[in-house]
Order: sequence, then C-alpha cells, then structure tokens
Amino acid sequence: MNEIELESFPFNSIIDDREYEASIFRNYFGKFLTTGVYFGLYNDYGDYSMKVMPDNGLNVKVIKGCGLIKGTDFNLKNDTILSLQMPIGNNRNDMIVVRFDDTLEERKTKLYIKEGTTTEFAELERTIDVYEICLAKIIVKDRALEITIDDIIDTRRDSSLCGIVTSLIDIDIQDVLDDITVKKDKFFLDLDIITEKEKAEFFERLNIWFETIKDIIDENTAIHLLNLINENKQKTNENNQKINENSEKINTKANKKKTYNIEIDTNWTGENTKRIQVQGIEETDIVSVYPIWSENKETRIQEKEEYNKISLVKSGENWVELTCDEETPTIKLNARIEVVY
Repeated sequence: MNEIELESFPFNSIIDDREYEASIFRNYFGKFLTTGVYFGLYNDYGDYSMKVMPDNGLNVKVIKGCGLIKGTDFNLKNDTILSLQMPIGNNRNDMIVVRFDDTLEERKTKLYIKEGTTTEFAELERTIDVYEICLAKIIVKDRALEITIDDIIDTRRDSSLCGIVTSLIDIDIQDVLDDITVKKDKFFLDLDIITEKEKAEFFERLNIWFETIKDIIDENTAIHLLNLINENKQKTNENNQKINENSEKINTKANKKKTYNIEIDTNWTGENTKRIQVQGIEETDIVSVYPIWSENKETRIQEKEEYNKISLVKSGENWVELTCDEETPTIKLNARIEVVY
C-alpha cells in the first residue's frame, strides 16, 4: 500500500529529532486567525485595544492591547506614550505603526512612529520578513503645540491597514439548519407523509402495530422498541423547536443594530467607574461609545478634553459601565452607545 508522509506537528522530540521553527507556529495560527488587533471580551479591551489618543502637547497615548501579525502574537502590557516631532514650515503626515520583523538581526515586534511627508503618508513595509500594520494616521500641523482628537484618524478597523482579529473558520449556520430540515422532510416524503396531521397518524399507527405484535415478541423487547419510538418522536419535536429558535436568534442578531443615547454626569465611584442603565443592552453585546458634541465651539473643545478621560466601556444586562484610568470628567457629557455585535 502506498504511503505518503504528511507535514504535521507537534510531536514529542527524542534527541532533538522533532524541533520546530517559529514559522511553523505562525503558519498554524495564520490558518484560522487574521492579522490585526484584538477587540471584545479578551482582557476587557472592548474596542480600546491599541487605540491611539491625544495626550499632553505633541504626545499621543497608545492604550494597552494586543494583536496578531501573520500568526505572531504581540502584546502592549501598559498604556504607552509616543512623542511626535514638531514640523516647521508645513504639516506632516505620520502613522503609529506596529512592525513585525523576522530578520536575523531583529526577530521582534515593535511600536513606533513612521513619519511621512507634507503631502502623503509613508508606505507600510510588507515583505517576506517584515510586516507592518497602521493603528492610526496623524496630521501633525505646522508648528503645532499639541495633538487633538481631530488630528487622529483611527485605522484599526481598516483591514487594508490593520484590521480586527477574526476567525478564518467560516461555518454557514443557516446551511447546517437547511440541511437538517431537508433530511427531516425527505424522511417523511419517502413515506409519502406530507401534513402535520399525517405525521401524527403515522406515530399513532406505529403504536397500534406494536400492540398487535406484543404477543409475538417478548414483553421486554416490545416495551423497549416502543420506548425508542416515543423517545425518537420527542427528540424530533425538540429538534424542530431548537431549529426554529436558533433560526430566529440568528436572524434577530444579524438584522438588529442597536444605538442608544446616554447622558454621562459627574458622579463617579471611587474606582473611577460609572454604571449607566440602558434598557435593551445585553451582556453578550460588544459596544462602542461615541461622543455627541455640542454646537458651541468652546463647549465642544472642553467636551473633547473631558471625553478623552474615558478609557473603557463594557456591557451587562440593561447597563453599560464606563471606566477612567486616571481623572474622571468634570462636566456633563452626551454620548451614543452603539452595539457593534
């Protein structure tokens, strides 16, 4: 019989005969996870993982988070400050970049500022050994003394520049449900049973048939077979109900996009958290919070400074909870909660 050895791993090593390079592990994880940053429930990151926000002066803060580049995991354990250089004479287009470098001299992943020109952003380097993703684009204005929220373009959701880590394993649930339904219908069609009334009559005739043969086979066998039929009937009904419930849940989740307006007052707990009741939010929802700016310019500038103090949002059953890492807002803010998924 012909045998073909397949490429596979891992196996226990005996005298170093099963050593594995890092590229094998990267290829493995790259089969089912995309390149990008992690969002969602992991470490309660929500949608703040690796988010770039303005800090003091020409500094920006990259919120702690993690991600994956071509199967290689990276982790920013703490919020990190990066300092941009002041341009003289013209604006400059910079990017905040995570760089994976597998060259022999480097073999690491790093976070850095990639400076562009006055007219365009720099090109991301993407070769066999190097791959860069862009967390944010920043317009550094001529002789600017500070970076504002309006100067920063969040690119984490842009799959061509960065992207959110998602699974490459795609199972169409609806196809599975359709296949179950087809097989169930075929079973009854093969017996020329169409209506629900005919299905009920089918099981009734089965019970009658068992009554007629109970004297032919021993009592234990008859009871056992009848119990199996009744159990199968019950399971069929339960499966039909589950199929209908799952179909309804799938359609509801896919078609429903929820948004809520909330008011954030200045009453925060000692742990710099605030829980706000929002009827309709579910514990499994992944939510984002967006500011609703005032029309007055001076008020709007103050709101931007206060809103940047909020670092994390998570959801529960009919509530959202906001967290500030350091100071809490000192003025009332209005915001919009959007269910991402």
